[in-house]
Amino acid sequence: MAKEIAEGLRYLHENGITHRDLNPKKILVCEEKMVIAGFGIPEQDIDASLSTSITRGMPAYTDPQCLKECIHKPDKKSDIYNLGVVLWEISSGQPPFRSFENGFIITIHVFKGGREKPVEGTPPQYEQIYKQCWDEEPIKRPDIALVLETLQQISVPVKGILKRLNQLIGNKILNNWSK
Repeated sequence: MAKEIAEGLRYLHENGITHRDLNPKKILVCEEKMVIAGFGIPEQDIDASLSTSITRGMPAYTDPQCLKECIHKPDKKSDIYNLGVVLWEISSGQPPFRSFENGFIITIHVFKGGREKPVEGTPPQYEQIYKQCWDEEPIKRPDIALVLETLQQISVPVKGILKRLNQLIGNKILNNWSK
């Protein structure tokens, strides 16, 4: 799942497209493959997209730089930040900051540098790459090629994959990914 999403983002970036609003609601399952949708928001719609992400309950995926600097427009490094949060969600089986009361509190938490805690049992390389993706400083975030290379090196035993899929289905995360 993570590799397919990263491959889709790599394709966009290699073709000069920045998604600007990557989150689970923009990732679809089509013929048993993960497909990124809703990309390439026109330049004039960036500000509207940012406010939409925050007001429609997706502030956990918003690049903190977009919150801190009014002039910062979402870019490829913002996509990488978004991907890091998505990768964390894949490992946890639940949306980020689920215990928080509302989107405003999540926005303040992310603005102040807050991130989700790693999930116990997550492969160390996987944890390291999603933490690098959501680094506070965009310049420290890896590019999509490095993310994909890292994901391709990670092997999870089939038993672990089946257990994780059961958790995801049990937590009904698939509903979050298709709404």
